[in-house]
Amino acid sequence: MTQCIHYEDNIFLILDYLTYLQRGLRLDIDDNYFGEKIITDLMFFDSIVHSIFNSLKESTLQKDKNQYLRLLLKTISLYISICEEIVDDKTGRLIDFSGFKPKLKELVLEQRKTLKELKAILDSNSLEEDNEDQISQEEMLFLMSGGDEEDGGETP
Repeated sequence: MTQCIHYEDNIFLILDYLTYLQRGLRLDIDDNYFGEKIITDLMFFDSIVHSIFNSLKESTLQKDKNQYLRLLLKTISLYISICEEIVDDKTGRLIDFSGFKPKLKELVLEQRKTLKELKAILDSNSLEEDNEDQISQEEMLFLMSGGDEEDGGETP
């Protein structure tokens, strides 16, 4: 049974949450309240982003695929930025992420690979769209001649 995936809404929710999380990480929030939740959420969104990307990558008939891929590109970039801020100790002072930093570094490497693949797909899709819009030399000659090649090019 085919499942309808609402890519735009799903990606938007992830992007919105990550934006909120990034702002929250700059606050001095308590580790015992939020530490585990933030780590769990980062792991969850890592998994979801990969799942959405793989689903979009495999989809051949998705109408707005490039739009969703661009939105996902923005989302993955933000995710990487958040993880790097944590690894580089640019977050609030009260949450201890030290035990989680090696895993975050792994996640960043994997997301960078995904980002690179996503950019390559967008670049190739962009080239395909450009080629579809181009007029061949034969079409241009036909258009310039006024389209009267069917009747031998003679005018009455």
